[in-house]
Amino acid sequence: MCLSKDKDDQTAWHMAATEGHIEVLETLWDWAKKLQVKPDELKKDLLLSNHTFDQTVWYMAAGRGHVEVLETL
Repeated sequence: MCLSKDKDDQTAWHMAATEGHIEVLETLWDWAKKLQVKPDELKKDLLLSNHTFDQTVWYMAAGRGHVEVLETL
């Protein structure tokens, strides 16, 4: 579930970052740890993954001015 993508290749991380939902990001992070997702996999498949429009989680959060999200990521 942590690595699932929708039809536009967005993860739950993309959507939470876009909307500024820090608690959701923290919950997703906790789930990833419980599932023992490897740090390299988290970095590549979640934080640096691009969706259909080549935007990363970082880009989407920054584009909406969600500084607190960027600090959390």
